[in-house]
Amino acid sequence: IDVAYTRAFALAKKDSPKAADAVRQDQRDFIAGRNASFGRPDYAVRDAMEKRLQALQAKLPNDG
Repeated sequence: IDVAYTRAFALAKKDSPKAADAVRQDQRDFIAGRNASFGRPDYAVRDAMEKRLQALQAKLPNDG
């Protein structure tokens, strides 16, 4: 996730500061939700992490 986020952020930053801010805020929102939900019996951390990775990879070129 870190590598995908770093690449997605770098690509967004090349596009515009506003795009980079959006990627950063999206990551912060994910982390806040993950932290708030972690430890709850109905929270599947692996599923959440896999969905986040897929979302980040969707922002990358096909080799990402």
